[in-house]
Amino acid sequence: MARKDDIVEALPQEGAEDAIWLMQRYYLTGMAATERVTWRPQFGPQAIAIDARYAVDELFLGGGRGGGESDYLLGDFLADISQGANWQGILFRRTYPELDELIRRSHVIYRGAEYKVGKHEWRFPSGATLKFRHIDSAHDAAHYQGHAYQWIGWDELTNWPTLQSYDLLKATLRSAHNVKGMRVTATGNPGGPGHTPVKQGYVDVAEPMTPYVDPVTGMSRVYIPARICDNKKLLEADPRYLERLKAVGDDAQVRAWLEGDWDALVGSFFTIKREEVMVEPFDIPPDWQ
Repeated sequence: MARKDDIVEALPQEGAEDAIWLMQRYYLTGMAATERVTWRPQFGPQAIAIDARYAVDELFLGGGRGGGESDYLLGDFLADISQGANWQGILFRRTYPELDELIRRSHVIYRGAEYKVGKHEWRFPSGATLKFRHIDSAHDAAHYQGHAYQWIGWDELTNWPTLQSYDLLKATLRSAHNVKGMRVTATGNPGGPGHTPVKQGYVDVAEPMTPYVDPVTGMSRVYIPARICDNKKLLEADPRYLERLKAVGDDAQVRAWLEGDWDALVGSFFTIKREEVMVEPFDIPPDWQ
């Protein structure tokens, strides 16, 4: 069983992860491992999440806006491309236009691999492949029956109103080979139509960075919070992004996007759901209209 210590006992120091990314650079381009790394995780949630890839079956990284979640997904798949043709991945957004930014960013990180435009698929020199796909509903999930993937990613999981598609696609996480670290990874922020199922499935079941084992499936999962303050590269490049997040107006939305507050239910009738504003149940007086 996965333990919290498996995730946090060896918090990486700045630069400590260079070796793995130099190796992946080799598998991308065939260059000597001394060439400059294309990408490596930032110190903090990104590095912790990628270090935890063999500790749990499912991992959710999220919270505030701008926490580096999309980069994490692309980097997490990249971390195991050395497993070659046995490492096949698929990355979902709810609609195809939502994939645009992911695809653009992947062209920066995956330099040296081959992108098949018509197939929306990356092919790596090692034989690994990553597909970009959109899936709107559980009905669409039927199109993947019989497929086999060793890595499944979901970007902005809270955009789906339920986790039905997410759960159905777990049946495609399989391999006839001795593949290490098969997993489902996802990202998302508070709010959106899927806020409640994601919160209930990941945030509420255990403390952050504490693995939870589903008593029905036996699969382990963990929630790793990420916020804008963890994305040092973004803040260095665009220091005023914090001001724009604060300027969205609605206090609950600011808490959700800036602080990663899952108790600020953006878009709901009652904006806040906190124990301190709840009252004990009581009989409604007959004269209340």
